[in-house]
Amino acid sequence: EEVTHIVDLEEEINADLGALLMLRNKIINEIQSMDNPIYINILYKRYVQYKSLEEIAVETSYSYRWIKHLHGIALQEFKRFIKGFD
Repeated sequence: EEVTHIVDLEEEINADLGALLMLRNKIINEIQSMDNPIYINILYKRYVQYKSLEEIAVETSYSYRWIKHLHGIALQEFKRFIKGFD
């Protein structure tokens, strides 16, 4: 019975991982479908690569304050963009 329970848990975990991967891919596709390449870059680095805004600022050669500002605008644009899919 314990082995059956373990097998069931493994199947549940695999199903959950599959669902998470599908959701991750959906979000990546939605980000990459946006119009502004700067917003795409910031959102991808932040939410797919899990980089901090400080890291993004260094990588893009922008100031932290400017990246923080652009990040806020990018999130608003993403929200509007996603609503267009509904």
